[in-house]
Amino acid sequence: MPLQRWTKPVVEVGIVSHTLPAGANKLGPEHDGRLKRWAAFELQWNPDATAAAGETIELYQLYALDGTNYEDGDETPDDPKKTKEGVFTDDGSDALQRQVLQTKVELLPFKYKPLLKSELGDQALTVVLSIYTFSEIK
Repeated sequence: MPLQRWTKPVVEVGIVSHTLPAGANKLGPEHDGRLKRWAAFELQWNPDATAAAGETIELYQLYALDGTNYEDGDETPDDPKKTKEGVFTDDGSDALQRQVLQTKVELLPFKYKPLLKSELGDQALTVVLSIYTFSEIK
């Protein structure tokens, strides 16, 4: 198998929020999936109180398949109809949580917005989603 080489990752701000209330959604800014092929997602948050281990924050990617209108999902507390991209799981401590979701998520060649959905029992504080995008060197 030939050695795969990757471009240096570009770090993009996915979402920065002071709070993510329990059961709430947080929609991030627009990104362009046509520029890079792959992504890794890192989420950091501080639990407001000691969370129950196993509670989650879900990540969705909402694409503008027609170039303008985004797939279902917004900041209302409704569940997006789209399949989730991944899940960040709280370890139950009151310390800073920092997790990387996969290392090679394939991006579709469209504009997209990340959406976080809290399934935590209490709000999360200082929520930061970083997106590391990169491409394969051929």
